[in-house]
Amino acid sequence: MTAVGAGIGFPAAIGLGRAAEALLFGLTGREPAVLIAAGAVLGAVVLAASYWPARRASGVAPMEALRYE
Repeated sequence: MTAVGAGIGFPAAIGLGRAAEALLFGLTGREPAVLIAAGAVLGAVVLAASYWPARRASGVAPMEALRYE
């Protein structure tokens, strides 16, 4: 899901940046540092969102989880 979101989001961000360049004087819409920072933040959020539930689920005994179902 993250790859799909990034695959759609980064080209859209570049396209919107180009549109903003045309409308606003002195604005650059293709700043590599900003895109790299956005990718790093996205990666950190994905890791945090998957780590905490996995850690919580690893504390449950497998037999307890199967009995609950």
